[in-house]
Amino acid sequence: MRGDTDVTIGIQIDSYKLMHWINARKLTPAMVAERSKVPLELIEAIAKGDADAGISAEQAAVIASELNIGVGSLSVDDYTVPDVIFMPDAEVKATKREVNRGGIHFYNYYNLPAPKGFIAPVLIDILCPAGRVPTQNNGHLEPAITINLGPGHIQGLWSHDIEDDTYHPFYANQGEDSDWILGDSYLEPPYCPHTYARHGDEPTRILSYTVKSNLESLVNVSNTWSDAAHEKFVGTLNGEMFGSVALRTLMDRHAYDVETLSARLGIGDNGITSFLDGDETALELDDLRKIAGLMGCDYRLFMPILRNHDRVGRSWCSVEESIASKRTFKSYQVASMSVSPQYPDLMGLFMKVDKRADDEDLDLLEHSVLHYFVTAGSPVFQWRKPDGSLAKEALSEGDALWVNAYVQHSFSGAGALIKMGNGEGTSYLDHFEMSNTFDVAGALRRGRHDTSTWTPTAAAE
Repeated sequence: MRGDTDVTIGIQIDSYKLMHWINARKLTPAMVAERSKVPLELIEAIAKGDADAGISAEQAAVIASELNIGVGSLSVDDYTVPDVIFMPDAEVKATKREVNRGGIHFYNYYNLPAPKGFIAPVLIDILCPAGRVPTQNNGHLEPAITINLGPGHIQGLWSHDIEDDTYHPFYANQGEDSDWILGDSYLEPPYCPHTYARHGDEPTRILSYTVKSNLESLVNVSNTWSDAAHEKFVGTLNGEMFGSVALRTLMDRHAYDVETLSARLGIGDNGITSFLDGDETALELDDLRKIAGLMGCDYRLFMPILRNHDRVGRSWCSVEESIASKRTFKSYQVASMSVSPQYPDLMGLFMKVDKRADDEDLDLLEHSVLHYFVTAGSPVFQWRKPDGSLAKEALSEGDALWVNAYVQHSFSGAGALIKMGNGEGTSYLDHFEMSNTFDVAGALRRGRHDTSTWTPTAAAE
C-alpha cells in the first residue's frame, strides 16, 4: 500500500511486494487469508492499494510468516525518489563534520545530495600536514573513485607499511586545463587501506564516491553460514582464474566430470582438464558455448577477465592521461577519469560547459543515477519534469546535483563540473540479467506495479 496512510494502528504493507511474494509462493490471497486468519477483505484491500486499509503489526507478522519472509520484505519504503535533487554550496558546507585521527584534526567531511537509502559522494578537506605520515584506516567493502580536487598535491598511503609504490603523491593539476581537469583519480578495491596528507603547504581536498559493493548480498548471506562452510567456499576460489571456478562449480552441480562432459560434447579431456587448472586458453569460444548450452549457464562466466589494476588493486588515471583523453561529446568538452573492468558501474568525468545560456536542447540521458559537482563558473542546469515541462536551476561553484536514471537534462552557460555515476538505476548486473531474460521488455512492463495473482480469479474462470 503506497501513500500517506495513518500507521498508528500498525504498519504499511506495499501492495506490489505483497502480491510478488504471494505469487512467488504459489499462493492466492484467499489461501493466505485462510492460513493466516487475516480477513480476505483486508488482504484484497491492501493488494489493491487501498490507502484506508489498516493492518496491525501482529497481522502483518502472521502474513509474513505464512510467506516465509520477514515483515521488512513487505513494508512500504518510507521515501519517494525524486527526479532531481539540488544542493547549493551553502547546504553542502552546512554538512561539515570534523574528523580527528592520530591526535590531530585530520579531515573535514561534507555530504553531497542523494535520496534516502542511496549512495552519496563526500568532499574531504585534507588537513594532515606535509611531512607527517598520515594515520592509516582499514579500508571498507565498498569500492570507490577518488579525485584530487586541488589546488595542492596530496601524499597518499595505500598500505599499512610504507613502500615506494604505495606511499607517493596524488597529484593536482597545476598546468594545462587546470580550470576544469583538476587532478589525478583512481579506483580503490574492497578493503584497500587508504589515507592522505598534504604534500606541501597548499590546501587541498578530494571528492570520494564510495558505491555499494556488488559483493554485499553475498557477504550478508555467507555471514549466516558456519565457519566450516565459509572456509570451504573461499577455498574453492582459484585466484584470478574465475572461469575455472565457475566451470568446476557448475560441473559439480549438474553431475558431470571431465570424462562424461567430454564424451557428451565431443570436447577433448585435456582441454577441459587444462581449463579447470587455470589455462584460460585451453577451450575455444565454441567449446564454452557448448558447455553453457548443456548446463544452462551463461558462457560469459568462463571468459578471461580483463584487469587493469596494480598489485594492491588500484586503477589509476594521472592528470596527463586525463588531459590526453580530452574530446568533444555532444555540446560539451569532457576528459576521462579512472575506470576499471572490475567496477563497470563506477565512473567519473571532467566536463566543461560553454554554450548559449538559452540553449534548451536536453542532450543528456543516462541509464543510471548521476551526481554532478560544480567546480567552476555558473552553468545552468535544465531538465524535463515528469509532466513534460522544462525546469531550470542556475548553478555556482560548490553546488551539487543528484539526477535520477532516464531523466532528460543538459547544461548551458559557462562552467566546469565533475560527473560521477554508479549502478543505482540499471547496473551492469541488470544488463546481464536482461540479456538472459525472454521478452525482457514484456517482463519489465508486467512487473511494474504488478498486483495480479498468478492464478485466474474465480470470476475469470
